[in-house]
Amino acid sequence: MNAIYEIQLSDAADAVYQIEFKGGSATVYEQGEREVDCFLKVKVKYFNKFLHGALNSMTAFMTGKLKAHGNISLALKLETVLKKHDFSA
Repeated sequence: MNAIYEIQLSDAADAVYQIEFKGGSATVYEQGEREVDCFLKVKVKYFNKFLHGALNSMTAFMTGKLKAHGNISLALKLETVLKKHDFSA
């Protein structure tokens, strides 16, 4: 997958992160300086649930807990990619 996501944590001051997937690796940036393919806006508590598999992206989107702009199919694909990692540490 080659895509750049921007995740804005809506209830955390200046919390904007970009994740770039390119060539089989991922890079996280703490500033929103790149042109993104998919923009996500979510509260911290919902993002943590999303990372730990306790919140489905489609459910979050349909209930207004997650707002997405740009390539929406990439938003759904991000969940599949993140499920392969353990964020419990």
